[in-house]
Amino acid sequence: MSVGLDSVELVLAFEDEFEIRIPDEVAAGMRSIRDVVDFVATQLAAQGRPRDRDLVLAMVYVITADQTGVQLDRLTEDTQFVADLGID
Repeated sequence: MSVGLDSVELVLAFEDEFEIRIPDEVAAGMRSIRDVVDFVATQLAAQGRPRDRDLVLAMVYVITADQTGVQLDRLTEDTQFVADLGID
């Protein structure tokens, strides 16, 4: 994700939902929904709060759809934030 206002708000929404911190340099490298899910799942496991990956994926879909206005059925793990959703 780049560091535009849209991407900052999306990262903040992920941080709030999962109660984790996503460092700016990590967020800047997140290109797809899969990248977010992998990072969140790893962080939760490292904190002793593992969650089923499918649940994390579902929540990332919901948050992304809510923040971007994109329909849920358009999202896949391979959805790219910049190329597919136009998030700056």
